[in-house]
Amino acid sequence: MNFYQSLQLDPFILKQKIREAASKKEKCMYICSLFLRSLFIVLFAICFIIFITTLFESTHKPYAVVLFCMLMSIRFVDFGYKISHSIISLAIVMLSLLTAPYIHLIKWTVMGMLIHFVLLSSILMATASDPKMGNASLYGFSYLFIVYSLPKDSLNKNFFTQTSSLLFLFFCWFSVLLYRKHREKNKDKSLFKEIFLKGMYSQEKIWMLIYAFGISFLIVAGEYVPFQRLMWAGFAFSSIVSSYGLMSIGFKERAVDRIIGSLIGCALFIGISQFIPFNWVGILGGLALGVCSTYRYKTVFNCFGALAITASLFGVPGAVSIRIFENVLGVCLGVMYIGLTEILIRKIREKHEVNPLVSSTKK
Repeated sequence: MNFYQSLQLDPFILKQKIREAASKKEKCMYICSLFLRSLFIVLFAICFIIFITTLFESTHKPYAVVLFCMLMSIRFVDFGYKISHSIISLAIVMLSLLTAPYIHLIKWTVMGMLIHFVLLSSILMATASDPKMGNASLYGFSYLFIVYSLPKDSLNKNFFTQTSSLLFLFFCWFSVLLYRKHREKNKDKSLFKEIFLKGMYSQEKIWMLIYAFGISFLIVAGEYVPFQRLMWAGFAFSSIVSSYGLMSIGFKERAVDRIIGSLIGCALFIGISQFIPFNWVGILGGLALGVCSTYRYKTVFNCFGALAITASLFGVPGAVSIRIFENVLGVCLGVMYIGLTEILIRKIREKHEVNPLVSSTKK
């Protein structure tokens, strides 16, 4: 393996390579790869977001963030279908992300929630045929981030036209990327057969619908609560529910990691922000995030970027208080939601004589 190839590896694999290195030279190469990889990703992210917000105005920053995350994922992770259907899946994602912010303009709450549910379910069916690959977390985050980040007053005709152009441009680019990287995979797997012909009471389908319903309900409910940054509660909720029964880590352990990581991250931010400007703390968090391989430490450094933005609005004490409260709220809601839905899942599957869903609590 040469140096360039080592830069493509995940931090978890790089840390394994460092431990198993046969010589000091090899170990040094992997250590350099680990830190340079993180630096290059942060620099590329900054340039990528600046380019898009310059070309399509600063109001498109949420889309720039989401498209960057999609780009980093699509290079390595496919949607689980043959290439023609994967490109259709990509079109479903782009159309859903284009439509999502405008649901805020609908006055009827039930109708808004129904549309959110349909869009989120469509995204999950189109991208998460193998939930363990993490697409559900990525695209659930993307949907939430765009919905929460775009105020109603920005949703005008000019914004819609620019957003349509932006998403079409990246649809074309990502389609080429999917074709180049994943055209040989899943040649016999059809999107439409998976959605319409595969058992409706399979573990994955029930989980997708429950996840989509929970996020849709939280988005709509957020319009009636007084919290400042309900987006953080939404991310915490999504992080817990998206891993339910499908990850190597149980959702209760993930909930504990989320809360502990948030507390540590907030404490570190308070200390570091006394000596470094907020913007630089956010960049430092991005660099540290790039070398993390566990969920708890990723949660720690995720705090830096979020708090760097919020502290300029509410001050450090206010931002930290909101961050901790919203994360605890989101985690608690996620755990309770899973507990309630476990009962529903068991009854549905027993009624239709399907083996019970193996809960992550039994792992």
